[in-house]
Amino acid sequence: MIALDDFGRAQAVSTRLWTAVRRARGPLPPTLEWTHIPGAFTLEELAVLMQGLPLGGNRPSEQTVALVDGDQFNRESNEHRIGEAYRRKPRTQLFESIGVQSGGWAAQAEVLLARLARCSVVCDMYVSYTGDASMDPHIDAWYGVILQVFGAKTWTLWNEDGNPHEVTTNAGDILLLPRGVTHAINTPHYSVHVVFGLMT
Repeated sequence: MIALDDFGRAQAVSTRLWTAVRRARGPLPPTLEWTHIPGAFTLEELAVLMQGLPLGGNRPSEQTVALVDGDQFNRESNEHRIGEAYRRKPRTQLFESIGVQSGGWAAQAEVLLARLARCSVVCDMYVSYTGDASMDPHIDAWYGVILQVFGAKTWTLWNEDGNPHEVTTNAGDILLLPRGVTHAINTPHYSVHVVFGLMT
């Protein structure tokens, strides 16, 4: 069970994520093979983690939210403006650098993962509803350690063979995306996932 204090949460999350990365021979694997690990966290553990995320009334005023559409990012920090922009066009909401801007367990997990990986780490959070516009197929410049905290997300991933593969991350799953893997994302239902970007 994950402890209720921020450091306990951070230690439990970073240890489990790093174990997954090392088992997948990351963060610098020789190929573009992604790894999906179902059920790495229990629903009870996720409920504890959700309490420490900048959602709803827990979002500090300095926490920016980027509304994502293709390759366009409309950044806002004012709650009213975020709501208005979302009503005009429903889009995935990217909470950027939550470790720096919101603190909590994510900030401490960033530090712990950075020590383990010996590189900079940034933690972002993505919130999506069914039908939200999102990013076009793209490649990230970091090794992505993704934890599905709530709901589900459908990922289309392209391996070195050039053929698309589809995987759905459900709450508690980990998805590891090496730098250079082309991917696109859809939301079958409400989804919250966090990404620890290892800047290798």
